[in-house]
Amino acid sequence: MAKMVKLLLSTEKGIQVAKDAPELIETQPGDTIVKQIVRCITDEQIPRRYFIDAFPERRTAITAAIKAFKEGRDIGVLGRPPILNLKESKELMTRIENENIAGANLDTDDVNQMGQDILNNKKDIEIKMNSKENEINQISRFFAYNFRNRQERLKTKIMKMREIKRILAECQESIKPLSDLLQKLHNDNNYKPALIFNFDETPIRLSSSLKRLIYYIERYFPSPIPAPPRMPNATILPCVSSIGAHLTTFLIWPSMSIPPELKDLLAYNIQIICEGVGWVTKKMLVETILPVWEKEIIELRQKLQLPADSRALILLDSHGSQNDIPNWNLIGKRSFIDVVTFVSHSTAKCQPLDQYPNAALKRVLNRTFKSKGSPKIKDIRESLCLAIIDAVNAALERGGIVRSFHECGVLKGEQNNLLSVLPVKPALTQQLRENALVITRRSGFPISGKKKRGRPPKIQFPASLEQPAKDLMSLRSADCICLGYKRRRLNSDIENSENQINEKEKDINIDKEKDQSIEKEKEMTVEKEIDQDLNNLSNDDFEELFYSEESVIPDTDDSYQQLEKSESSMSDISIPLFKKRKRRRPRQCDGIYDSSINKPSSNDCEQHGSMDEFS
Repeated sequence: MAKMVKLLLSTEKGIQVAKDAPELIETQPGDTIVKQIVRCITDEQIPRRYFIDAFPERRTAITAAIKAFKEGRDIGVLGRPPILNLKESKELMTRIENENIAGANLDTDDVNQMGQDILNNKKDIEIKMNSKENEINQISRFFAYNFRNRQERLKTKIMKMREIKRILAECQESIKPLSDLLQKLHNDNNYKPALIFNFDETPIRLSSSLKRLIYYIERYFPSPIPAPPRMPNATILPCVSSIGAHLTTFLIWPSMSIPPELKDLLAYNIQIICEGVGWVTKKMLVETILPVWEKEIIELRQKLQLPADSRALILLDSHGSQNDIPNWNLIGKRSFIDVVTFVSHSTAKCQPLDQYPNAALKRVLNRTFKSKGSPKIKDIRESLCLAIIDAVNAALERGGIVRSFHECGVLKGEQNNLLSVLPVKPALTQQLRENALVITRRSGFPISGKKKRGRPPKIQFPASLEQPAKDLMSLRSADCICLGYKRRRLNSDIENSENQINEKEKDINIDKEKDQSIEKEKEMTVEKEIDQDLNNLSNDDFEELFYSEESVIPDTDDSYQQLEKSESSMSDISIPLFKKRKRRRPRQCDGIYDSSINKPSSNDCEQHGSMDEFS
């Protein structure tokens, strides 16, 4: 646009020129109308009066923006010049970048505080006179939001809280070794996409915090939504393939028989297992579920006209219910199926079913389940049956399954699809790195097939993938691939500190063992002394005390008066014998019962005292 002659036009013509001018100049992404007006005034030398007449509601914003431009400040989104100038804004961006490199998460308060620090530390501070007191410009609570809108490189994202174990596992340092092994399996066995499977169990937990938008007429206030009743959890177990197909889906219901309201699920290729529990057990997986899937995989090979020995691959999570190595060996030998377990705590990123299918299942289940507040278990099961049908159909939607396999990087040549979106190392601050030694991580289930106590076995991966297959823990299914990866320690300092902790624990255990041995020795000495005292006391003394004719108490009033004397004599005899020990051992004479001794009746006890006096 050629520069216009400085000739003042009439009000109407000036307004028309001001409205047409922003459309004729070159604009940049993110430019607001105020920025365009300022460019027209400064670059094209169009009189400012035209724009004020055309946009009277933006008079203040245009004036402030022109002032900011002359002072070298960045023009704000709303035309208001920011508190920080261009140099100070670059300094703030540098500080934010340094904190991100260190692994720190910055929220709105952190960015506002950084901006305030820069404002307080700059050399040439402009102090403005206020009506109350002289003070430095303060950062408002909306500063971080406005600053993000002005900076193209600055982004925001809502982050959820996540366990430190997952943060450690969801990085390239932890996932890349297993991803490389998976790619080697693809190169060696050339898996067909239809024979790559993934299964995972999803518990059915009906949400009790649903929020729905309710429409109502004024004065007819709606009632709260009835929460679903609490009931034992059930589990849905789907198995999907990388082409979007699926095998039989199982529903594990916590009862011993199939409820009649759920039998409609059988028509949707959903098998129901009722063994009294609502989760997948090892026995259930080996004896009931895997034989069905194994048969379907063999039939799928025949339908696709593939050789009987064409390899199939199953991807699964490494938890206890699937820890049956001998069974995987048998399946691998007879059905040519390889098995790979994901890195522990990384399935949220690596497992296809944990991407879109499981999320769609839970979302549709909570949305479509409507018990209508009925307390009858029959009505609840009928509503749940309809919700499960819709939820399973949503989870097994072909587009979501295919997209999940591609994004997880488990297919041939697609490992960068996952690694490119993961950090190289865990994004942790230095404090969390120092405290990471207290975090224990599992490395898949043990290769030996036996669950051991203590630390899981450490699985070593070769540095180069060109080594023989036997170094890769037998990559053929005949030896059953059940891989897990334990991430290396963050640094040597963590290992040293962990060793120190283990040594302290050993010292504590040794001290405890010494104390226990000393206590045992004391008890043995006391027992020996007691045995010696008992041996010194002859059997005649016991017979005279408990079996003499004087010890037989007749059931008369005089006998009870004499009982206290005999009782005191017995206590006098027993006291000197057991002064050396703390706890009295049972003697053979304590269990002697003489049938000739007549016990007092209940009426006599009321007259002469309780039975405790004679025991």
